[in-house]
Amino acid sequence: MASGKGESATQRYAECLAKLYQTHSLKLGLERTKQLSECFDNPGDTYQTVHVAGTNGKGSVSYKISMCLKVRSYTVGLFTSPHVLSIRERIKVNDECISEEDFVHLVEEIWRKSEQLDVKPTFFEIVTLVAYLFFKSKKVDYAVVETGIGGRLDATNILKKPELVVITSIGYDHQELLGTQLNSICDEKMGIIKEGTHVVIGPSVSIYKNIFKRAKDLNCVLKVVPPEPRGESFDEENTRIATEALKMLKVDVSLDPILKSVICVKPPLRMQYLAIEQIQHVKKKIFASSGAGEKVASWLEGAGKGGSPGGNLYTRGTIPLIVKNAFLESCKDNSILLFCGTFFMFDEVLPVFDIHSGRTRREQTRPGKPNARDRASGRDRSRAAHYSPVNF
Repeated sequence: MASGKGESATQRYAECLAKLYQTHSLKLGLERTKQLSECFDNPGDTYQTVHVAGTNGKGSVSYKISMCLKVRSYTVGLFTSPHVLSIRERIKVNDECISEEDFVHLVEEIWRKSEQLDVKPTFFEIVTLVAYLFFKSKKVDYAVVETGIGGRLDATNILKKPELVVITSIGYDHQELLGTQLNSICDEKMGIIKEGTHVVIGPSVSIYKNIFKRAKDLNCVLKVVPPEPRGESFDEENTRIATEALKMLKVDVSLDPILKSVICVKPPLRMQYLAIEQIQHVKKKIFASSGAGEKVASWLEGAGKGGSPGGNLYTRGTIPLIVKNAFLESCKDNSILLFCGTFFMFDEVLPVFDIHSGRTRREQTRPGKPNARDRASGRDRSRAAHYSPVNF
């Protein structure tokens, strides 16, 4: 049985998250974050930072860089988003999540300052400031910071002069916020480049000439990771980008056998392999969103009608046919059926495999969570009284 003190701390954490998840989830702009950061003496400028943006790969590249710096005996902060099981996964020092107590303390400090200044920061702005303050308190040597959306107006971009900027890739991404043309999306991503910084860009970024002009205008040292003529996987490309980034930080992966292994490590849920023992019971379970029972039953009935399973390649436009054929084929040979969906659904999938990510044992046993769409925005539609937020 937990002590009274422990119960009090748990309740405080729960109440903090309940309030946090009801703040405005997204509003691009730097004014609020800058104003609050100045009240805390700009904690993000008290250590060396690696600022990472990109449509794809930025989370993996950030993780690889941070792990290699850690192996080199640096104290390294890592800020990424979104999270899977615990909001504390977003903020780590040397691969360990921020504690519940530290998280609550810093969030409450930010709220106090916000009230004094009559500023209303968004969910992401608050969490960004928590990360910067936490890294300062832990006296990190480096902080590897992944942008949330875009770059130019992203809350993370209050950093005055990062040691290194990495732009992994450019693609169609949050077009309603960043623009409908790839050039405009590139302009937003490269907004994190500051005067005199070192810059590394991935293979798909090099076709955008505006990024070279910005680097030249701001007197930056620019390194282009060239395309691989023979082709490569996403992870291999991410590894090459991280390798070049580390070279800019005077860390040569090629000279260290340990770093060669570490940089190939992928963060959770990126082509993650599981042991047979972990998946033997999975086929006995069906995951469905709340209130979707009738739809799932209807789908299961319809999946058994029509279609001819085979080795055909189906495009994105034939998803219903893919589902039907895959289901029929898996029933025929009793194989495991794999569905790939959004990143946010895995907070329900992973516990089946006894994988609890950054959650504490106390968090693992508590029910209740926002749905996948709300997790993407960082908030829950329901009121705090309707769920126990300590799962996150």
